[in-house]
Amino acid sequence: MKQSLLTILFTFVLVNASKAQQVTHIVDTNGYLQRQVNSILSHNIKLLNAINGQVIIMDYKSGEIKAMVNLMNTRSGIKPAIEQLSEPTDLMRTVSLLAVLAQGKINPNDHIDTKAGMLDINGYLLKD
Repeated sequence: MKQSLLTILFTFVLVNASKAQQVTHIVDTNGYLQRQVNSILSHNIKLLNAINGQVIIMDYKSGEIKAMVNLMNTRSGIKPAIEQLSEPTDLMRTVSLLAVLAQGKINPNDHIDTKAGMLDINGYLLKD
């Protein structure tokens, strides 16, 4: 079975190389991959006593999300809605940007004219 190249982004927690290598080779089904990523992330959040962690595995050629996990260490005492520094979607934006860059659909020198500082894109307001 030919494997797709996967882009793996880990934030807030570090996963050792052997665990990361296991994740990249698990592509049988999205459900199985999702469970494995969840297990690895959960283990490492506890191991490192991290506040939270996010993992997104995406096929950069197709943009298909293979697995996406966002976990919180409930023993940390942090209230995510109040004290978390970034929105849960911040990592997703980064992954999406990397995918379109890799596909050549945009390049870092592209500009968007937001006219008066705001641009409506299919109901979503882009602010400059």
